[in-house]
Amino acid sequence: MKTQGHGDQIRIVSMTLANGRPVDRGHKYAIAFNSFDSRSGGHHFMKLRALLERPEANYILHPVQTRDALIDYFRRHKIVHRIAETASLPIGA
Repeated sequence: MKTQGHGDQIRIVSMTLANGRPVDRGHKYAIAFNSFDSRSGGHHFMKLRALLERPEANYILHPVQTRDALIDYFRRHKIVHRIAETASLPIGA
């Protein structure tokens, strides 16, 4: 994804799929967000929230919240092993 501008004025100017092909403007894509981001991300994603509230967005809020799914997972599995430390990657890598 390529953008122009800064802050509230940032705009997407081009977007590609993971394989490098351009996004087909005539194709419908399913996109998943966590519930926090889709509801505005603490007022940081108000434009996203406004887009998702439009009827044509066909927005579906899954009944299982991300937080609740994680809590349930750790309650069921009890043991959490430390992940080996790795070299951190620079942002944008």
